[in-house]
Amino acid sequence: MKPAEREELARLLPSPGAPVLPSDRLSQLEDHLMQEITRQAAPHTRVTPPAPPAGHRPRRRLALIAVPLGTAAALVATVLALGVSGGTERPATDKEAVTP
Repeated sequence: MKPAEREELARLLPSPGAPVLPSDRLSQLEDHLMQEITRQAAPHTRVTPPAPPAGHRPRRRLALIAVPLGTAAALVATVLALGVSGGTERPATDKEAVTP
């Protein structure tokens, strides 16, 4: 970084403060840090996450199969119910349907 760029950034940015934490908060953070260090130092005591419920995967698989099949069945039923046929015209009245 060029000295001119550094000076310009220093002029634009606020001066760094001196953060002061209350003693109880500092103590709490130190305790937490020590717990993390001891947890990493002893990997054999790592906590494993709980296993997912036994029936979780089959229900998801069933949903992934049933939803598209149900949608396809509804589409076929709709097309059949509307009577879409191969281009033949339907009679407007019952009398036209009976008359040869």
